[in-house]
Amino acid sequence: MMIRQAIAFAEVHKYTYDEDSTKRPSEDDPAAHRDRFVRQESQRRTFWSCFILDRILSVGESGTRLIQVKHLSNLQIPCSDENFTSGRAVRTRLFGETDEAYAKRRKEIHEQVLQQYGGHEPPQIEWEDRHDEGMLGRLILALDHFADVNEWSHNGGRRSEKPNIGPWNPETKYYQLDKRLRDIKNELPTELQLTSINTENHVYETPSTTSRTYCLIHAILQLSTAYLYLEYLPTYGFKLEKPQAPMDAPLVTEPVPADQPDYWEDRAKNCLDYVRDFSYERNRYDQWSAT
Repeated sequence: MMIRQAIAFAEVHKYTYDEDSTKRPSEDDPAAHRDRFVRQESQRRTFWSCFILDRILSVGESGTRLIQVKHLSNLQIPCSDENFTSGRAVRTRLFGETDEAYAKRRKEIHEQVLQQYGGHEPPQIEWEDRHDEGMLGRLILALDHFADVNEWSHNGGRRSEKPNIGPWNPETKYYQLDKRLRDIKNELPTELQLTSINTENHVYETPSTTSRTYCLIHAILQLSTAYLYLEYLPTYGFKLEKPQAPMDAPLVTEPVPADQPDYWEDRAKNCLDYVRDFSYERNRYDQWSAT
């Protein structure tokens, strides 16, 4: 009930409305410009906090998502903590916006602003690029993806797919979820990749808020990895010489792609590697907490 009230409050007070998305760059006092940005970003972050809670509470067989993605297409993801703390007014990509769409929107807004100023140089609009995006935005994307994976899993998983086709087939929901998961992992900046060095840095050398978000991102990605990868591995494959397709119905009869002859072995290795790396991260956090 409380999350419903919080979401309703945020919507009534238009926390999902981006004022800057419909206005040209401001020429007002820099301090006033900064204060307006901080206020709007605070409202956005308040709504995104509701979104995070909504996605967490929706996990499970009977979970229901109160906030629908279709209502978020015009809402910016949170900016980086550095820009928020300093009050640096930046614009970010919209929720679910691709790199191509983001670049196109930036170009269109720049052309519109030039026309509004009669060709004269307008006030600068600052944009966050992919490598500048904040950790909170990446956590939101990872959590929304896991909510989709959870829904697919509880709706039957591979048993909800067309019979006989493999998980490498673009027609499957599995393929779409797996590709999205790989994209989220690959788009993480170097300092957020799940490595032993990054884990050490986040545990011992960075602020605790950054450490928690780093851990949460990879905990959620690990859950998505486990949900997806285990779906197509044999349930009791202990006596098998190597990983293969599921042994229980529905069976996969579609041939493995010619360019991926070791598909099943690679999938099992990737799953175990990621679980191993996350286990190392978890152990380091446990050791740090015990000190």
